[in-house]
Amino acid sequence: MKRITFWSRRWQGRFYTLFLFLVVPLLPWYWGGNRPEPLLYAEVAAIAVLGYFFLFALWSKERTLPHLFNVLVPVAVVAPWVYLISLPVAVIEALPGRQVYVDLLVQTGAVTDQSWLPVSLNRFATESSYLAFLVPVAVFVAALNVERQVLTRLILVVLGVGAAQAMLGLLQYGGGPESLFRFGNPYFTDSAVGTFANRNHLAGFLEMCLAMALAVFASLLVWGIPGHRFKGRHRSFDVHFNAALLMALLIILLLSGLFVTRSRTGVALAVTGVVLAAVVFARRLDRKKLMTRGAAIVGVTVMLSAVIGVAPVLERFVAADHLGDVRWQLYPGIWAALVQFFPLGSGPGTFAYVFKQFQPDGLDQLVNHAHNDYLEWVVETGLLAVVMTAGFMFSYVRQGLSLRGSDRPFTFLQIGAGLGMLLMLLHGLVDFNFRIPANAVLFALLSGIFFYPVTGVAEAPRPRRRPSVRRRSPPPPSRAGKAPAPNPFAE
Repeated sequence: MKRITFWSRRWQGRFYTLFLFLVVPLLPWYWGGNRPEPLLYAEVAAIAVLGYFFLFALWSKERTLPHLFNVLVPVAVVAPWVYLISLPVAVIEALPGRQVYVDLLVQTGAVTDQSWLPVSLNRFATESSYLAFLVPVAVFVAALNVERQVLTRLILVVLGVGAAQAMLGLLQYGGGPESLFRFGNPYFTDSAVGTFANRNHLAGFLEMCLAMALAVFASLLVWGIPGHRFKGRHRSFDVHFNAALLMALLIILLLSGLFVTRSRTGVALAVTGVVLAAVVFARRLDRKKLMTRGAAIVGVTVMLSAVIGVAPVLERFVAADHLGDVRWQLYPGIWAALVQFFPLGSGPGTFAYVFKQFQPDGLDQLVNHAHNDYLEWVVETGLLAVVMTAGFMFSYVRQGLSLRGSDRPFTFLQIGAGLGMLLMLLHGLVDFNFRIPANAVLFALLSGIFFYPVTGVAEAPRPRRRPSVRRRSPPPPSRAGKAPAPNPFAE
């Protein structure tokens, strides 16, 4: 029996698997993980995973991350520490955008000329933001270092969580503002929120689940249930088709949950995801019978979802959106903050504290996020956010192009993960879904699946229908030109 050591691949895989199953499916169930209690256990687990990963990489001297991420991941883990370094007041005052804050502290007597201040304008906010950021980084690293079967099972578990969230949203919407299924949430009582505080955050979570459900659905139509074979061709096809039908019902539920969130961006991205999935998977569904039945299932899914959610969606599209108007009012102030603190930034997690200086007159609401994740990142971390985002997008496009010619069962999951990532990246233009731990963690899991290395891995060939050939007995051998065999009884 082979001994399992602390540094063995088997022990490492089990450790990462336990972390993934204890974090990814559980975070959404307590306000989307955006509270100190769920974040605490997730952050402790993430520190353990990342610590083990970097020690293993140094000990074994193996590069276990694909391509550019061998640079991006260490930089993402180490760079925020720069903002926690304390420097003399004179140095801090010379940094971009900090003179007014240092002058105010000196005038109030909070600091003197001999004091030292951190680079970040709010040390505690930067520390909290950094620890929360480690959780999706750890999920991404762990997803790249487990077996593909583990990721497949985890996606099925996540789809179950998405179905439960969608069902809870339907119950909330049907029960009205006083529904017990809202669990005391006073926000967005006219729509579904699930166990999130914001309907847009539930929509972001369901968008990613929908993309993966469409990928699993297409995979079932083409490949069937992996590892399952049944006696008889017709019985095998019926069982696989029933599994695809069950996945289609899950798609109906997810679309219905998305519609009752009444999130206009969420609904628009859901429709976009269905269209893109149909385009991407169309050429892979090359069997006529499967294409016909698959098209029928998708058509019923879209029609039922439209019937369930068309009224509230149309009402949101027609009615004026006060939040949308506020978003447009924020952009001049956000741009002014970006210019003032660039290229260093004000520090991770400090947007809510520094934006008060740039908040437009007449806007009395507390603005804790920019409602645009990319602008908020640049305000907080400056040039670092631009470089990291550009590097990630370059890797995303490169990996997407490499999957064009691949046609394996796991490739379907990778394409679905890439589609879910695209929907979330687009949603980040008008909201702050990446600041919600449950959504950030699910995005990190999809990133791990999308960037998972499959080059050189042998997989089962694509199943094909073979025409039935009637077996015939082989013809007797020809005796022409051959001497007759001797008869031993003739002598």
